[in-house]
Amino acid sequence: MSHFTKYIGFFLLFFLAFSLIGFTSINFLINKRGNFDAKESYSTYIMGHSHAEFAYNDTLITNTKNFANSAEPYFYTYSKLKKLASQNQELKYVLLEFSNNSVSKAMDDWIWEQRYLDHRFTFYAPFLNLDQIAILISNNPIISLENFFKSLANNLWKIIRDDIDYIKYFGQYSALTREMPEEPKVDYILEDQSEISEKNLKYLDKIISLCKTHNIKLILIRTPQHESCSELANEKTFQNIYETEYSSIPFLDLQNFPLEIKDFADVEHLNKNGAMKISTWLNGKIQNGAIYALNPGITSYFP
Repeated sequence: MSHFTKYIGFFLLFFLAFSLIGFTSINFLINKRGNFDAKESYSTYIMGHSHAEFAYNDTLITNTKNFANSAEPYFYTYSKLKKLASQNQELKYVLLEFSNNSVSKAMDDWIWEQRYLDHRFTFYAPFLNLDQIAILISNNPIISLENFFKSLANNLWKIIRDDIDYIKYFGQYSALTREMPEEPKVDYILEDQSEISEKNLKYLDKIISLCKTHNIKLILIRTPQHESCSELANEKTFQNIYETEYSSIPFLDLQNFPLEIKDFADVEHLNKNGAMKISTWLNGKIQNGAIYALNPGITSYFP
């Protein structure tokens, strides 16, 4: 029985070592050979989660590409921007969604909770550093291990098929056609203090450093949410975090952008009507240089 146990132990060690070597090699090849070239000379990228994905129609905005993606925390945006900045030297400005939920404790779930990890690990595995992988394993070891083996198989198949044109999967503007059926009521209470996601904000710090390294001007932007959106409950904490930690970064706060109920798909997101209005406005301000000239501090909507 002891010999059998030893054989099983040696087999498991060999399998684990082989898997780790395979995982590292496959990810290295994808990281090295993957295409992140946006092809066209966009000087401005819009990045963030679904608020930005559904709000900014980049076909209406000069020299701008929307790379935002639903349920994407800064933890993954950092890895995405790192690759984009390395292959797109014409990138000079990043408009990064900075919303109430960006600072919320709920962002921890977006990083390592199963449904999000299942969706993102395989795709982002080649671009995560050891620190990021350690965070995922320490907070959700079983699901991280499951996705480790899934990514091993899926990314090997990507290399075999030479399907490593990652730029087409890095996010885009998506139009929502639905409208909120009626004016919802405000049924939340403003919190004096709210829990925050230290991990997500740590990667916002890394995004700021990355932009400085690549001489990219970073501008935080808050896309309008309907006043009934319960995520606005942490407004005091949200404002305090900006003022104490990020006031050196320009912040374009569009929460009070003039919109109607028909411009919202739901309390969090704009539909295509709202997207046309805010994208047309943003395009005008980019064309006249007003966005690029924003100074540190908060700039609210201006006509």
